[in-house]
Amino acid sequence: MELLTERLLLRPLKMEDADALYACSCGPNVGPNAGWKPHQSPEETRALMEPVFLRPGVFGIFVKQSGTLVGSIGLIDDPRREYERSRMLGYSLGEPYWGHGYMTEAGRAILDYGFGTMGLLVISAYCYPFNARSIRVLQKLGFSYEGTLCLCEKRYDGAVLDNQCYALTAEQFCKQKKTPQRGLFLLLCFQRVAQLLFKQRVVHPFNNRRIHGPVAQLFGVCTGITVF
Repeated sequence: MELLTERLLLRPLKMEDADALYACSCGPNVGPNAGWKPHQSPEETRALMEPVFLRPGVFGIFVKQSGTLVGSIGLIDDPRREYERSRMLGYSLGEPYWGHGYMTEAGRAILDYGFGTMGLLVISAYCYPFNARSIRVLQKLGFSYEGTLCLCEKRYDGAVLDNQCYALTAEQFCKQKKTPQRGLFLLLCFQRVAQLLFKQRVVHPFNNRRIHGPVAQLFGVCTGITVF
């Protein structure tokens, strides 16, 4: 699975990417802002490849023009949400590549993948209150601030820190999209209405399953969405 944007290629990482990933992870200002210590050696990065970077849903961020690996991004299980159609957004960008809009661009692609291909209903994200750059990325991506978990995380250096909590739902995501996604947003709203008023199962559009029943057929005619 590869995701393409105007400037970036997102693809699953491979073991041979370890050295380039180390170069993105050894800076003094990258890891501490996300809760992990800077990588001390390429060997340390290689040891982390299998448990951290080679997991399903994790992508390397490459600049298409140069092929340079500049960071990583992924959707992984959220331990704070006991729901199979939720994931947590995580990302990291090498300091030399800050300020170019790469993470926002990669984030939009991964949200399309999460809500579209994976059929998720909510994507969460967490960051430290002092991580202004990460907060700005989440705001640009349309995440809503849910609140702060006080003294909830003990960092590698012993510091106990707050987490600011953010989330983006499929409904919010569709609403933010332009004209091609408006029908999907309406269908999400109709799903709730149909379930409440007609007690009829209307399948979420992102999971590519067919929609059945006369109410769904009627809604398809009204919106131009193909139903079966």
